Formats: sequence, C-alpha cells, structure tokens
Amino acid sequence: MRISKLIQIVIPLIALSMLTLFSVFFFTSKNSERHVKEIVDKNLQMLNLLQEMQSNGLQTIAAVRYLIITHGDEKTKKTIDDYYQKFLIANNEAMKLASLSTQEKLNSVVTLWQEAKLKLEEIQNAVKSMNNEKI
Repeated sequence: MRISKLIQIVIPLIALSMLTLFSVFFFTSKNSERHVKEIVDKNLQMLNLLQEMQSNGLQTIAAVRYLIITHGDEKTKKTIDDYYQKFLIANNEAMKLASLSTQEKLNSVVTLWQEAKLKLEEIQNAVKSMNNEKI
C-alpha cells in the first residue's frame, strides 16, 4: 500500500475517533454536572434544616430562661412547645435526606431533645410549685 492510500484511510479514522471521544466527554460531563447539582442541592437543603434545628433549639433555651423569669407564663410554655414541634419537623425532614450515618446522629440528637423535654417539664413543675408556694 502506498502512503497516500494509508493517509486517506487513517485521517477519517482519526476524525471519527475524535468525534466519538468528544461526544462521550460531552455526555459524561452533562451527566456529571447533573449529579453534582443534585448532591449540592441535597446538601444545601440538609444544611438549612440543620440550621433551622439549631435556631429552634436556641429559641427553646431562650424561652426556658424566660419561663423561669416569669414563673411559668402559659404563653411561654406554648412557645416552648411550638419550638420543640418545629425542631421535630425539621429533624424528620432532615432524616429523609440524610445518609445512614447522619441518620444515626440525628436520632441521637432527638434522644437528647426528648431528655431535655422531660427536664423542661420538671422545670415547669418546679416553677409551678414555686408559684403555688408564693400564693
């Protein structure tokens, strides 16, 4: 075979190979971009839920302080319950998005909050008994 005949065969094969590689890279990058976007969106949602949980926790602590200062204000008790419920709702939503190891950590946080809720009820009872003693 002559070199010119080989060049006529090789150049279209190289062009076809380059076109094939380009299309593979193009579709792979589109797919990768979509996956990365999904992961980032999921992590941002999770971060927002965790921040909401933290915010509700801090608001609950502030409400407990106010409850002690006001000696058992009913509105404050309702506020505490509202923040607790918001915390649980955010936690349940976060559980749906979380990986298995993160779900275990979220479960331990809920357990701590349930224990804190029991302690809060003890505080409320103590404040109520202090109010009864004043009367």
